[in-house]
Amino acid sequence: FDGVFRATPQSLLEGTASPTITMSPSAMPTAMPTASASDSDGDDNNVCFASTETVRLDSGKVKMMKDLRVGDRIQVAKANGNIDYSPVVFLPHSPENKKRAIFHQFVTKSGNTVKVTPGHLLLASQDCTESNYELLRADSIAEGMCLSGIDGSEEVVSHTESEGTGVHTAVPADRNSFVVVNGIKASPFGEYHHLVNAYYDIHRTLYHFLPRSWMESARAIGFNNLLGWSAANIALMIAQQKKR
Repeated sequence: FDGVFRATPQSLLEGTASPTITMSPSAMPTAMPTASASDSDGDDNNVCFASTETVRLDSGKVKMMKDLRVGDRIQVAKANGNIDYSPVVFLPHSPENKKRAIFHQFVTKSGNTVKVTPGHLLLASQDCTESNYELLRADSIAEGMCLSGIDGSEEVVSHTESEGTGVHTAVPADRNSFVVVNGIKASPFGEYHHLVNAYYDIHRTLYHFLPRSWMESARAIGFNNLLGWSAANIALMIAQQKKR
């Protein structure tokens, strides 16, 4: 995908916002991916968190993204600002994946940091006012803008890029929430939040019926890779039809 999705947090989580889609020929996949162990960490343009980013569990323990397990209850933020905990229903990337990516690291005035790939969506405001927070791609956020933290607005004082390995995210059971990573509110996804969020309703349902060991298995991750590829192609075709 090449595009940006921006909307107010409330309309986004309620599914009333509409995405603005920009297509490019290079965005269309040219080959069907396979669910082999080598690529079982997915094919989503690396829209994820760095493996070392942390989340807080309901027990008070802090875990790195790469160490999360299906069923862990992680800290999430509601659209109304309330903080809660929700179980992880799916982890799209294998814990040991070494996928290479460019990371954007933000440091806020309070000292909080968050490191994500360019297309990952963070709750941010250009003028740091509460009414103007929206989901923005990491590569569009600049110093002087603000990220939304659990303690309020967090002014960005440093924005750097680096290359690294290992990409991760976590899908919470509560579809109407953002994940809280290093104290910063973010979408679990990149690009079209509400479309991807709706796709993962499949996993939220399966979570209640299938063993957790299967939900976090390499087979499940590989199957998600193939299913996600198919869903992405359908979305691309629909978008192209609407443009004609």
